[in-house]
Amino acid sequence: MSKGMRTEDEVRDSAKLVLGFDKTEDGVQQGTGQITTFNQLGFRDCNDKPDGWYLPDDASKPAIILETKSETEGVSKEKHVKELFKNIDVVAKKYSKTIGILYSGSAIRVFRNKIELSDASKRLENKDYYIRLCTSQKLDTNSSTRLHFMPAWEITCSPPTYVFFFTSSSSKTALTLTYRKSTTACISSSV
Repeated sequence: MSKGMRTEDEVRDSAKLVLGFDKTEDGVQQGTGQITTFNQLGFRDCNDKPDGWYLPDDASKPAIILETKSETEGVSKEKHVKELFKNIDVVAKKYSKTIGILYSGSAIRVFRNKIELSDASKRLENKDYYIRLCTSQKLDTNSSTRLHFMPAWEITCSPPTYVFFFTSSSSKTALTLTYRKSTTACISSSV
């Protein structure tokens, strides 16, 4: 290991704190480690061991699975994505909304239901950020085309700026809308 490069254990330990997986919360199993199996987390006959997990008792809420690598290993190898996806497949048996995080301390890849989110934060965030990535509200009740509204993040500046994503269930089209709270004017949009 190169001098100053963190090991997988060190990356996992720091990720636990940033994500907030070190906290005790009612109605949630969360943590990191190398010993806990999915079987111990309530997924029968699965002895695979996730690096990190956020599993609410309410299965309608999003689950988060963390896969960590050392800083020298990185996150670009397809075998690491496959390992993360294998763990996502385990929790997807119970949870319809999943977030998978592949993290090496210096690089990150984020997946919502196994689809990579290229516009997600490039640094590890608290679990609340990733839970919000799975929150959507329907804007249009037309059954042929439904728009889903997803608040993505607030950009801290003066005045505050918000970024929202709108996706259509009938196509792969997505619209990103950015506006400032004080003016409610659209600053930019892209398709």
